[in-house]
Amino acid sequence: MSSSEDDYYGLLGLEPGADAAQIRRAFRKLSREHHPDVGGDRRSYERITVAYAVLADERRREAYDAARSGGRAGASPAPEAGRAGNHATSSGAARRSPKPVRVTGQGPGAAEASLAAVPLHGVLPKRGLLDRTREARTAAVRELLRLVTRELPATRAVLGVDLPGAGRHDAVLLAGSRAVIIDVLPTPDTAHAWDGRTLRVGGKVATLPNVSRAAASLERAAGGTRAEGLAVLVTSPPDGFRPVVDRVGPVHAPDGPANLVRSAERVTTFLAGGANHDAVDLSVLARVLSLATHR
Repeated sequence: MSSSEDDYYGLLGLEPGADAAQIRRAFRKLSREHHPDVGGDRRSYERITVAYAVLADERRREAYDAARSGGRAGASPAPEAGRAGNHATSSGAARRSPKPVRVTGQGPGAAEASLAAVPLHGVLPKRGLLDRTREARTAAVRELLRLVTRELPATRAVLGVDLPGAGRHDAVLLAGSRAVIIDVLPTPDTAHAWDGRTLRVGGKVATLPNVSRAAASLERAAGGTRAEGLAVLVTSPPDGFRPVVDRVGPVHAPDGPANLVRSAERVTTFLAGGANHDAVDLSVLARVLSLATHR
C-alpha cells in the first residue's frame, strides 16, 4: 500500500484473514478509545472509520484486497465512511445465521403474540402541520433498529408513542425488560458541543426534547421496565458518523445527544445489560403498543 494510512487491516490491528466479527470488535474497541466525544483525536477516528467502512462491506473489501495484493493496482475503493447505510452493512453480519429470538411474558391476547415477530410497529407522528422531517426521522429510526438488531435480534421498535405527562416521542426500542425512548433531531453538519446540560450547534443553544422525563413516564406506564432516553442527531445527507459532538463539560458529565452510530452503540449497551435481552417480552411490548399514536 502507499502508506500506513492505506493499510486498513493495520489500522484496526487485524490480520488480512480477519472475519466480520473480528473486524466489528476491533472497530468498537478503537472507536471507544479514539472517538472525539471522549477526547480522542478526530483524525485518528476518521482513519479507523474509513478502514471499517471498507473492510465491513464484502464487495468493497474484495476490491481493497485485490488492490492490496497488486491484483488491481490503484483500485482501492472509495471509503464513503460517513454513509450509515454503507459503513454498517457488514455482509458477514447480514448473512450469518440469526440468533434465535425467545418470547417471554404474556400479553392481552394472541394478537400481541403474533406481533412479537414484527421488528417495527406504528407510524411516526408529524411535528406540526408543516413538518417535513418525518421521512428522515423514520429512516433514522429504521437504521438505528437495524444496527442494534445486528447484536440484539430481539430488539423491537414502536414508532410514535404518547407518554402520560411527557407528550409524544418518535420511538421506543425495547429488548427484554429494558427500553430506550428515541427522539430524532435533524441537524446541520456543523460544530456541536455538549457540556453535560446544554447542546450548542454552531455556537447556538439547541432546544432538546425532555427524554429523561419521557423515560420516567415510560417506566411508570410499562411497570417493571427500566428505561432511558436518547436524542439522536442526523445530518442531511445522512451520515452515521456525523455530527461529531465535542465534550466540553466535566469528564463525568452525563452523555448527551449523539450521532447515529454512537447512538446505536449506547442503545445496544443499555439493552444488553438487562435481563432477557435475547427475548421479546410480550407484556412489555403490549404496554408500549398501547401507547402508540397510530397516526
